[in-house]
Amino acid sequence: MAKMARILVSQHYSRNMGNVSLLYTLVEALKEELPEAKITVGSFEPDETRKLFDYDCCEWPFVTRHLVDRKGAKRVLAGLVELSLIVMQIMAAVAVRLRFAKVEQLRGRLRPLGIICESDVVISPGGHLFTSFNPFIGVCAHFFPCFLAWIVETPYVVIGQTLGPFFGLWRHPDAMITSFLLRKASYVSTREYSSFENLGEYGIPTEKIKKTSELVFLYPEEPKDGEKAVANDQAEVLGITFHHIYYKYWMTTEDYVQRMSDFLRRVTDRFDFSVKFISMEKSYKGRGDGSLLKLIKSRLPEELDIELVNVDMGAKKVLDIFGGLDFLCATKTHSVVYGLRKAVPTLAVAYDPKTLEFMKEFHVERYSIPLKDFDSEEAYKRFSELVMNKNRVKRELASALPRVQMEALANIHAINATLERQTSTP
Repeated sequence: MAKMARILVSQHYSRNMGNVSLLYTLVEALKEELPEAKITVGSFEPDETRKLFDYDCCEWPFVTRHLVDRKGAKRVLAGLVELSLIVMQIMAAVAVRLRFAKVEQLRGRLRPLGIICESDVVISPGGHLFTSFNPFIGVCAHFFPCFLAWIVETPYVVIGQTLGPFFGLWRHPDAMITSFLLRKASYVSTREYSSFENLGEYGIPTEKIKKTSELVFLYPEEPKDGEKAVANDQAEVLGITFHHIYYKYWMTTEDYVQRMSDFLRRVTDRFDFSVKFISMEKSYKGRGDGSLLKLIKSRLPEELDIELVNVDMGAKKVLDIFGGLDFLCATKTHSVVYGLRKAVPTLAVAYDPKTLEFMKEFHVERYSIPLKDFDSEEAYKRFSELVMNKNRVKRELASALPRVQMEALANIHAINATLERQTSTP
């Protein structure tokens, strides 16, 4: 007979719609598979996550929010405080491992460590966490709970992730941390084959890593009261998402804005679309993608019907926003996933090979173009072709979805298998 499983979903970042939808998908899938399990979420902003989903939450062990939200001397001071707390948590973890301390003694900032100790498995959820696209401090933050789990002998799994690439000043430390993480994990899966290439470049073994798929393809549908009729003369809707950070690796903001606005002028000159710019980031202290969307909109003719849509970070009906589109041009990773999930003909602007691989899974890679050398004329040609082939593309997407979802579901089954090994009793 098995005891009730205790699961910690580690390192949820609450200011990005992709992460929010990933958390929701993962937790709901776990509830379906393991209805009796006790699930706790380690959140960047625990109070916000409780409000959104009413999940049991705790703080990150390494609270990078204290660094992100401060500047100057206050940021340096917060960094020193966090560093001292990291050392303290490692010492406490060793003390628990050696039975010099009891888990119930871990309170306050040590409480997340206590939850790790009490858990049957720690999950490092899907996303793009271990890569030089992220600041080194972010990579360390995502690594730290798994490192604590390893110290106290709690199994951890790394599921549905993109791993790498590693480049720039911190490429070797990033690769070393990732290598340790993967070697000590009970289970590892990636959502695309390019991760194997990224790891191979740094000699990181990949034999134990499974190829599955993006978890958000399992995003649960909300019950509907009935479909609304659409007037025949209503303009088709084109949704757009822009990445507000990663283009900077290849071009200036002015160049990026010029290329994107030129592409959209070409599209809207030919097609009679109602256009929606969809924000995928929570605006906080001037950060987020909202200002970029407004800047690109300002470069387009005023007579264009452009709506700025701010996706509610807690919206369990986010799929309805994308399902209401006729076409999508998407740069943000999970906006591509939403489009494919809802069988919306999508032109994907790929800043990383993972996006191209998502498109390949649905046999529509023809409609993926790289961000690094984005050309408005070529993008316009591909998009025009997409419009002409709308019905065939929709059939391709709908046909491929069940297979892709089965691959994503393998992650949930693997978590269950890990728990069965932990929680079964003689």
